[in-house]
Amino acid sequence: MTDKLQRLELTWPGKEDRFNPEPRILLEDKEKSYSYPQDVGNSVLGKNQSLSSPLRGEDKGEGDKHSSTLDLLSFAKDMRKNPTEAEKTLWYALKNQQLGYKFRRQHQIGNYIVDFVCLEKKLIVECDGGQHNEEVDKERTDFLQKEGFKVIRFWNNEISENLEGVLIQINDELSSPSPLPSPLKGEGVKPTFDNMLIHGDNLLALKALEQDYAGKVKCIYIDPPYNTGNAFEHYDDGLEHSIWLSLMRDRLEILKRLLSDDGSIWISLDDNEQAYCKVLCDEIFGRQNFINNVIWQKKFSPQNDAKWLSDNHDFIMVYAKNKMVWRPNLLPRSEEMNARYKNPDNDPRGVWTSGDISVKRITLKDIYPIKTPSGREVMPPAGTSWRLSKETLEKMIQENRIWFGPNGDSVPRIKRFLSEVKDGMTALTIWPYTEVGHNQDAKKEVIAFNSEDVFATPKPERLIERVLTLASNPGDLVLDSFLGSGTTAAVAHKMGRRWIGVEMGDHVYTHCLPRLKKVINGEDLGGVTTSTGWLCGGGFKFYELASSLIVKDKYGQQIISDKYNADMLAEAMCKILGYHYKPDSTAYWKQGYSSEKSFIYTTTFSMQEASLERLHEEVGDNNLLVCCSAFSGNSKAYPNISVKKIPAAILKKCEWGREGYPLNLTNYHPDDKEFEFDEDESEDL
Repeated sequence: MTDKLQRLELTWPGKEDRFNPEPRILLEDKEKSYSYPQDVGNSVLGKNQSLSSPLRGEDKGEGDKHSSTLDLLSFAKDMRKNPTEAEKTLWYALKNQQLGYKFRRQHQIGNYIVDFVCLEKKLIVECDGGQHNEEVDKERTDFLQKEGFKVIRFWNNEISENLEGVLIQINDELSSPSPLPSPLKGEGVKPTFDNMLIHGDNLLALKALEQDYAGKVKCIYIDPPYNTGNAFEHYDDGLEHSIWLSLMRDRLEILKRLLSDDGSIWISLDDNEQAYCKVLCDEIFGRQNFINNVIWQKKFSPQNDAKWLSDNHDFIMVYAKNKMVWRPNLLPRSEEMNARYKNPDNDPRGVWTSGDISVKRITLKDIYPIKTPSGREVMPPAGTSWRLSKETLEKMIQENRIWFGPNGDSVPRIKRFLSEVKDGMTALTIWPYTEVGHNQDAKKEVIAFNSEDVFATPKPERLIERVLTLASNPGDLVLDSFLGSGTTAAVAHKMGRRWIGVEMGDHVYTHCLPRLKKVINGEDLGGVTTSTGWLCGGGFKFYELASSLIVKDKYGQQIISDKYNADMLAEAMCKILGYHYKPDSTAYWKQGYSSEKSFIYTTTFSMQEASLERLHEEVGDNNLLVCCSAFSGNSKAYPNISVKKIPAAILKKCEWGREGYPLNLTNYHPDDKEFEFDEDESEDL
């Protein structure tokens, strides 16, 4: 018997071979970066889009109260895309807060769509083209006033001919005292702006993020290719087993470093690699930090042509960076849960439910008779004892916390008040599709923003909402390095989280970009938009990975790429040598820092000892690393300055010139029955 602990490790061919990816810099594509609000004429309407709408006729005007939520949401979407000239004119004046308050357009309140609303001042502004009737107007206005809103209405020609006068009237209403606030959905969701959408190989992208984001990510959700042997159109899902493990290992190691001490990672997989990935994650995150294996019911019906058993679930493995620190949030209490609480005795403390006061253990001192108000004596059931001592029971009876039934002759039970229970419920490890959606739900969600090239393996928004509810809070940073169709970023945005999404495929342009723009514009009315109370706002920056810093010239010599200008080179050198890139506006030699007194300066010029002398005086009691193309003189003449030549100083730091470490490839055309629609469902799309 040995005292040495035995450790179970997973091994595979090539495990010892490790990649050493280059920490690339990220280049913002300002044309693809996006924030709200944008110019109405281009981003909302489109340059050639008609301003007329088939929904503006007398048969279905703005004032109609729609019978279904689907009709209402479709109507709102059309209204946003097709404003009247009067609405467009007024929106130009309101959208940039020219009156000092933020307005929203074509916003849903109850079963109505209002033209413009200032939630802060509870003011609604309507444009009327004459399509309403008095009865509809009165019903609409009465409802909105009951909700605490003040409604003012202008004729379309009044806006066109006297916009200044209209704005004066609106400003007068904004200056008057606001009604008492009401809990209107969406007021609590604060849009986020400092989000990142990155296109490129995710191992290179993670390496690019590591320097600045290590220890800062609260929640990581990834949905990597399952390695099922089926090649999906957007992913190579059939890599050789050992390659899949190697590629996942390198990514998971960086993801662990990105997690905050109170962070967690959630990994979606199926049976093909889940067991192997579990042992791999035990090695990387520590077996002691494994939380649970969640079962997600991904299908709502059996697959009758299955050769063996009909597979209807996936796994979500959960690990904490530090299990002793990490705690999940509670899930919101459902109306069904709260409905179990009643108040049959009109207790002033409110509704309650009752619980058993016996416990399945034998404690002699807690086995005693209890006399009910009717005079009947009761004993605990055989093999149990009361969970309360005599003294505690008497005290709780005096406090009216023991229930003997409506006639006072039942076995006593403890009253548990809704006002005293915790604000939510602890999540279970089995998530049925009725709670978090299934594959067909996910498919319908992505069809809404790209019906021509439907993403093959999306996840439903409700599933990601459940993960982010448990693992993060508003303002926390969420990361998905296998972004796919953009679901994680979309849900994180709707929930007021900051997010980073990485995707290497071209569907970052065809799926992620249009989807996230719709979320920001308030045009994505599906998924979790209603449950989160999301309205619109926020933004993101779009980044491409820079090309490799080091390339080979025609003679095979490694040189600095001519695609790098001076600023790009300075930033790249910071990443490669472990400095934070932050150019100083006054001291040109402070391009980056590693500590309060340690800086880096990169130049493509040749340095002389005389140049170091001038720097020595400016640097003072700080330390400076100078990276230059050539140097002549004594590089050790000044103790506060170190000199390195480039590219020689960095050639062995990492792998150069490699454009990717692909875990997913394109140009495959699967026949995957799991994502086919039944004939009776297709009409719902």
